[in-house]
Amino acid sequence: MVLFAHLVRRKNLVQGSTPSLPADADSRAIPRGFQPVVDALLTNGDVGAAATETGRDLAADGVPLDEVFADLEAAYDAAGMAEPDYEAVRALCQAWTEVSLRYLHGLSCDDPLSGLASLPHLRSRLDEIYREAEWRGAPISTERALVVVEAYRAGTRADDGSVGLGGDHSVARRFGSALRMAEVADALRTVFSGGETVARVGVHRAVAVVRRHPDLAAQVESLRQFLRSRSAARPDAGEQRVWIEGLPASHDSASMLLDELAR
Repeated sequence: MVLFAHLVRRKNLVQGSTPSLPADADSRAIPRGFQPVVDALLTNGDVGAAATETGRDLAADGVPLDEVFADLEAAYDAAGMAEPDYEAVRALCQAWTEVSLRYLHGLSCDDPLSGLASLPHLRSRLDEIYREAEWRGAPISTERALVVVEAYRAGTRADDGSVGLGGDHSVARRFGSALRMAEVADALRTVFSGGETVARVGVHRAVAVVRRHPDLAAQVESLRQFLRSRSAARPDAGEQRVWIEGLPASHDSASMLLDELAR
């Protein structure tokens, strides 16, 4: 910063047309990423282009927008300028938003480790199912159900039936849980291969949204056998429960049911 200040002052002496740094500029910190903006301000450059570059870089780094705005004000102050003008704010905001939206649009609704859909995605899918059933005037409880799989690591269930982590929140344990849920996801998709929504609810449970039909009970039993065969060789596989959970008549009750399953 000192070298830059000396260079700018030297240029001012020669050309006399470029605004000089404020006297105390060396003591003013330029926020991270805002050097192009300060440079543009001090050299009568394109501040909008500099703000666009900064906005993109900071969005890619995950810096929140309110912090970006605060740093823009600090950058103007470091350059001895008044509050940021509209064009600079607009360019910064647009660039930050574009990059952030590209990131959000690229996100998957699936858990990258287990491959299971997220709970919000499951809620959205049930919203669609209930709206369709209401439009047709059909009772949802006779058409759809949830197949629930509950998988615990050996030794994590207490004597009273509750689940305890024993204070061990290590990476190894969390990764082991993800692997168990990945096995559950594979089993659910193997048995229910007709495009059913398979999602994770809570730490140890996964569900499949299935259609009720005469062979559903047999499919659930096949799922139990499949899970047993996969976990037989793993001493830490723990307890696994599989059951059919009926869907309530109303959408609000279904939302409450998901809340209960997610605990």
